[in-house]
Amino acid sequence: MIYQYKMTQIPSNFVVQDSSGNTSVAADRLEKLANDYAKQGWEFYRIDTVNVSVKPGCLAGLLGRRVETAPYCIVTFRKERRIATLPKTDVGANLPVPSVGDMLDEEIDWPDL
Repeated sequence: MIYQYKMTQIPSNFVVQDSSGNTSVAADRLEKLANDYAKQGWEFYRIDTVNVSVKPGCLAGLLGRRVETAPYCIVTFRKERRIATLPKTDVGANLPVPSVGDMLDEEIDWPDL
């Protein structure tokens, strides 16, 4: 099977402002994300963490700020790529194959520029 992939970035950490003690905030958000993509035909495939180096801007660099590494979470979805197949026919089976010499002798009609 051939797949096409769709990737989306999510926060690498979730800030919980819910005082009710709900500890499944991250799982609830990921479940909603997966279900939203599933409605569009995408299948959840995997989650990866990618570390990205972030260079400081000009002013921050002058003030001594260094390159920082930040983790990014990437959620990958996939769906099967539909490939159209042509029916097999023998229409061109008995046609002669031109030789290289025949192709070189062919005149080319160049457009006027």
